[in-house]
Amino acid sequence: MCWLCGQGIEMSLPINHPYAWTIDHVTPLSLGGDPLDLNNIREAHRTCNSSRGNRAPGPPPRNSRRW
Repeated sequence: MCWLCGQGIEMSLPINHPYAWTIDHVTPLSLGGDPLDLNNIREAHRTCNSSRGNRAPGPPPRNSRRW
């Protein structure tokens, strides 16, 4: 599952496919994230990872009051 969009990741896609599996660093390396800390990595689609860029993770999404 992609930690950014919540959709499944097809592991058989070629590495250059937009929805291929990649590793994303929760705290980007450019912002001081530890590349060796396993708690700092998550699975993501290539496009989701690229669109996030080097931004730090934001707050979790708010739940709607209307169920």
